[in-house]
Amino acid sequence: MSDKFYEKIDDWVERVLNSSRNIATEVELREQSKVALNLFLEADIDGSDSLSFEELKSLCDMAGLPM
Repeated sequence: MSDKFYEKIDDWVERVLNSSRNIATEVELREQSKVALNLFLEADIDGSDSLSFEELKSLCDMAGLPM
């Protein structure tokens, strides 16, 4: 996994923490990002760092989300 993903997570956490609408702590946000990243990595079957339609469908199925 490239560093660009971790940089994007850090940027996202910083943006959310600075939002006036945020009610989460930094620890909660980092835990949520770990869960999301792990789901993404499981779904990225071919290791391309992007999701095909089929991989996205699989991710939604794993997360229990409607496609």
